[in-house]
Amino acid sequence: MPWFAYSTNAFLRTSTPAALREIAKLGFDGAEILVDRPHVWPYDEVTVAAAAAAVRHTGLRLSNVNINTAMGLDGGICRDGPGPALSDRDPGRVGARIRYTQAALRAAWAIGATVASVTTGPARRGAWKPAMEALGQLAELAAAVGIRLGVEYEPGFLVGDSKTLLRALKDVGHPTLGANLDLGHAQVAGENLEKTIELLAGRTWNIHVEDIRGRRHHHLPIGDGTMPWPKISAALARTGYEGPLTLELYTCDRKPVEAGRKSLKKLREYFPA
Repeated sequence: MPWFAYSTNAFLRTSTPAALREIAKLGFDGAEILVDRPHVWPYDEVTVAAAAAAVRHTGLRLSNVNINTAMGLDGGICRDGPGPALSDRDPGRVGARIRYTQAALRAAWAIGATVASVTTGPARRGAWKPAMEALGQLAELAAAVGIRLGVEYEPGFLVGDSKTLLRALKDVGHPTLGANLDLGHAQVAGENLEKTIELLAGRTWNIHVEDIRGRRHHHLPIGDGTMPWPKISAALARTGYEGPLTLELYTCDRKPVEAGRKSLKKLREYFPA
C-alpha cells in the first residue's frame, strides 16, 4: 500500500526543521521538502544542511523535493506562483530557472532525496521545444546525482494535463523523467482519475493529494471536497502503486497541524494498511 507524507509547503510560517518536527509528531511516514522561500534555498548551504540534519533527526522518509516554484528569485514565496519558468518568453528568466533547478537538484542530493519535482510554467506559444530541451538537461543532471525527476502538470501550464505530460515524456525520452502526479490537478483538468492513474502507472514517482471541491483549483484538507477517494484507492491498488501519497496543503499555512491531522485520519480510512 502507499505510504503517507506531508509537504513542508503547508508550514510557510516556520522553518524547515520545525515543519519536519511537526510532521513527525502528527504520525506521517515521511515528508516532502520545499525548495523555495521561506524553506530550503538552494544557494544557501545553511538551509540545506539544516534540512538534512532535521531529516536524520526525525527519521522521516523523503517522498519528494518540491522544486515546482522559484518565487524566491522574484522576492516572493511559493504560494504566489511559479516565479521564473521554463516556458517564459525572456531567455534570461528561463536561464535563471534552469540554474535554480540545477542548484536545487544538488541540494536535494545533499538532503538525501531520491525524487524531485518540477513544472514547466504557464502555456505559451513557441515554448514547447525550448522547455523540453531544458527538461532534458535537468533529467541528465538528476540522473547523475541519483534522483528521479517528476514533472507535475497543472491546468493552464505548458504541460497542463496527462496527455501533454505523456507527450513531454516521449519527446524528452529520458528514463529518469516521470510524473509527479497531483490528483487534484487531474480533477481540475476534468480527467477520469482512475484512467489517469492507470495511464501513468510505472512512471509516477510521487503523488500529491489534497481535496478539491468540484473543479475549483483550491487545495482542501482530505474530506472537505468532492474527490472520489474510494475509486482512487481502488485504482492505485490495481496498478500496484506502493509509493508516497504526499499531502500538499500550502493553502492551509495558518493551520497546518490541524489540516494535517484531519487529512491523515481520512487517508488512513481510504487507504487502510
